[in-house]
Amino acid sequence: MNPIPLSTPFHVRAEGVTVTRGSRRVLDDVSVTVSARSRVAVVGENGRGKTTLLHVLAGLITPDEGAVHRAGTLGLARQELSARAGETVSTLTSEALAASLAALAALDEATRAMAD
Repeated sequence: MNPIPLSTPFHVRAEGVTVTRGSRRVLDDVSVTVSARSRVAVVGENGRGKTTLLHVLAGLITPDEGAVHRAGTLGLARQELSARAGETVSTLTSEALAASLAALAALDEATRAMAD
Protein backbone atom coordinates (compact mmCIF):
# COMPACT_ATOMS: atom_id res chain seq x y z
CA MET A 1 0.00 0.00 0.00
CA ASN A 2 1.30 3.42 -0.95
CA PRO A 3 0.44 6.30 1.40
CA ILE A 4 -1.43 9.18 -0.24
CA PRO A 5 -1.57 12.70 1.24
CA LEU A 6 -4.92 13.51 2.86
CA SER A 7 -5.28 16.49 0.51
CA THR A 8 -5.66 14.05 -2.40
CA PRO A 9 -9.20 14.24 -3.87
CA PHE A 10 -9.93 10.50 -3.51
CA HIS A 11 -10.23 8.17 -0.59
CA VAL A 12 -9.36 4.82 -2.13
CA ARG A 13 -8.10 3.94 -5.59
CA ALA A 14 -7.40 0.51 -7.05
CA GLU A 15 -5.37 0.28 -10.24
CA GLY A 16 -5.09 -2.86 -12.34
CA VAL A 17 -6.05 -5.18 -9.48
CA THR A 18 -6.03 -8.90 -10.20
CA VAL A 19 -6.85 -11.62 -7.67
CA THR A 20 -6.72 -15.34 -8.40
CA ARG A 21 -8.12 -18.02 -6.09
CA GLY A 22 -6.87 -21.47 -7.06
CA SER A 23 -7.22 -21.66 -10.83
CA ARG A 24 -10.03 -19.07 -10.94
CA ARG A 25 -9.35 -15.41 -11.65
CA VAL A 26 -11.82 -13.59 -9.38
CA LEU A 27 -10.78 -10.03 -10.29
CA ASP A 28 -9.08 -9.23 -13.58
CA ASP A 29 -7.38 -5.84 -14.10
CA VAL A 30 -9.94 -3.94 -12.01
CA SER A 31 -9.52 -0.20 -11.54
CA VAL A 32 -11.83 1.91 -9.39
CA THR A 33 -11.68 5.25 -7.59
CA VAL A 34 -13.96 6.04 -4.66
CA SER A 35 -14.09 9.64 -3.47
CA ALA A 36 -14.23 10.56 0.19
CA ARG A 37 -17.81 10.82 1.51
CA SER A 38 -19.25 8.93 -1.45
CA ARG A 39 -21.41 5.85 -1.13
CA VAL A 40 -20.86 2.90 -3.40
CA ALA A 41 -22.93 -0.19 -4.11
CA VAL A 42 -21.23 -3.27 -5.51
CA VAL A 43 -23.85 -5.38 -7.23
CA GLY A 44 -23.57 -8.70 -9.06
CA GLU A 45 -24.28 -12.38 -9.04
CA ASN A 46 -23.03 -14.58 -6.21
CA GLY A 47 -19.42 -15.64 -6.60
CA ARG A 48 -18.43 -12.84 -8.98
CA GLY A 49 -15.88 -11.15 -6.70
CA LYS A 50 -17.84 -8.42 -4.91
CA THR A 51 -16.61 -9.35 -1.43
CA THR A 52 -13.10 -9.97 -2.75
CA LEU A 53 -13.05 -6.46 -4.25
CA LEU A 54 -14.22 -4.89 -1.00
CA HIS A 55 -11.62 -6.86 0.97
CA VAL A 56 -8.90 -5.70 -1.45
CA LEU A 57 -10.02 -2.07 -1.10
CA ALA A 58 -10.06 -2.39 2.70
CA GLY A 59 -6.59 -3.95 2.77
CA LEU A 60 -7.74 -7.35 4.05
CA ILE A 61 -6.55 -9.08 0.86
CA THR A 62 -3.38 -8.21 -1.05
CA PRO A 63 -3.95 -8.33 -4.81
CA ASP A 64 -1.81 -10.64 -6.93
CA GLU A 65 -1.27 -7.74 -9.34
CA GLY A 66 -2.01 -4.03 -9.25
CA ALA A 67 -2.00 -1.49 -6.46
CA VAL A 68 -4.40 0.01 -3.94
CA HIS A 69 -3.92 3.53 -2.57
CA ARG A 70 -5.84 4.79 0.45
CA ALA A 71 -6.13 8.28 1.93
CA GLY A 72 -7.53 8.52 5.46
CA THR A 73 -9.48 5.67 6.98
CA LEU A 74 -11.84 3.14 5.49
CA GLY A 75 -14.66 1.24 7.15
CA LEU A 76 -16.08 -2.08 6.04
CA ALA A 77 -19.34 -3.49 7.37
CA ARG A 78 -19.65 -7.25 7.30
CA GLN A 79 -22.60 -8.78 5.45
CA GLU A 80 -23.53 -11.08 8.32
CA LEU A 81 -25.47 -8.74 10.59
CA SER A 82 -27.82 -10.40 13.02
CA ALA A 83 -31.07 -8.47 13.04
CA ARG A 84 -34.27 -8.77 14.98
CA ALA A 85 -37.66 -8.42 13.30
CA GLY A 86 -38.32 -4.85 12.17
CA GLU A 87 -34.71 -3.66 12.38
CA THR A 88 -33.15 -1.76 9.51
CA VAL A 89 -29.56 -1.04 8.50
CA SER A 90 -30.03 2.36 10.12
CA THR A 91 -31.11 0.92 13.48
CA LEU A 92 -28.30 -1.65 13.41
CA THR A 93 -25.61 0.93 12.67
CA SER A 94 -27.04 3.35 15.23
CA GLU A 95 -26.91 0.60 17.84
CA ALA A 96 -23.36 -0.38 16.86
CA LEU A 97 -22.15 3.24 17.01
CA ALA A 98 -23.95 4.21 20.24
CA ALA A 99 -21.00 3.59 22.58
CA SER A 100 -18.55 5.47 20.32
CA LEU A 101 -20.91 8.42 19.93
CA ALA A 102 -21.46 8.54 23.70
CA ALA A 103 -17.69 8.59 24.25
CA LEU A 104 -17.32 11.44 21.75
CA ALA A 105 -20.11 13.39 23.46
CA ALA A 106 -18.39 12.90 26.83
CA LEU A 107 -15.10 14.09 25.34
CA ASP A 108 -16.81 17.18 23.90
CA GLU A 109 -18.39 17.90 27.29
CA ALA A 110 -15.05 17.49 29.06
CA THR A 111 -13.41 19.82 26.53
CA ARG A 112 -16.10 22.46 27.12
CA ALA A 113 -15.68 22.12 30.89
CA MET A 114 -11.92 22.57 30.62
CA ALA A 115 -12.37 25.61 28.36
CA ASP A 116 -14.71 27.23 30.92
